Amino acid sequence: MYFCLGYKFIVAGSSKGTLRGAYCNSDFYQPFKFLSSGNSRCVFKKSHCSEEGQVVYRNGTSRKDRSCRCDYTRGYDFINKPRHRCYCVPSEEDCSCHLKICQSDYILSQDYECQKQNEVKPTYNCESIATVVCDSVLGCIPVHDIERFTRNMTVPMKVDKTVTAYCK
Repeated sequence: MYFCLGYKFIVAGSSKGTLRGAYCNSDFYQPFKFLSSGNSRCVFKKSHCSEEGQVVYRNGTSRKDRSCRCDYTRGYDFINKPRHRCYCVPSEEDCSCHLKICQSDYILSQDYECQKQNEVKPTYNCESIATVVCDSVLGCIPVHDIERFTRNMTVPMKVDKTVTAYCK
């Protein structure tokens, strides 16, 4: 008996005797089919994107590993250019990052190129990284907009979490 990619085998206990797959735990993925008689857990643990300079790009799915990128906002670039220009998949390639030094008055762009500090290109290939703060009332707000959103609040904002978000 075989089951679909991204599913783990579970015995449902149905009165009709049917068996069905269940999604992998969010920290695991299953990229191939396997015999249900041999295993009941998703095989691979997702990558953490926790090496120096790395941030999570996409969380992956029950079929795919997490993808990472280097945090250009802190000056990090890929040591080896990944297959996908803007991100890498640690289970498939080297995702190591290093600090890239740009000349004076230059910063590292979201495309991992040094550009003049106040220069903005009309388009970029890679998404920008924005840090957002989330609370249960306001939802998620980009850090640079917090003052504008909280200026007239009578109750202080209770920060539930701070996360990295990607913006086109």
